[in-house]
Amino acid sequence: KLMREAQQREAASLIKGTIEQKQAEKERDEQLKARRLQQAKEFKARMERRAKDEAAMMQKAMEIARGLRERRQAREAEERQAAAAAAAAAIAEDDTERDDHSWT
Repeated sequence: KLMREAQQREAASLIKGTIEQKQAEKERDEQLKARRLQQAKEFKARMERRAKDEAAMMQKAMEIARGLRERRQAREAEERQAAAAAAAAAIAEDDTERDDHSWT
């Protein structure tokens, strides 16, 4: 009878240990799952912030490029006007000093 009770206690202890081990594994799995979900949320938030930052930087770069393009176009227009005025002045000056054979 004592032997039987000892065997039952041992079997109960083994079963209890197995149940506790499975419960501990289940808790670890749940913690891992929760951590993975949290990491996924954090990653998604980082990617969204990065996308917003990149969009803002791209917008700023486009604005800078537009400003530079406008300044270049204005400078080129001024240079063309100055060259045309210089050419017109040179032609006007040359016309007054030339004779019938285009000699000066």
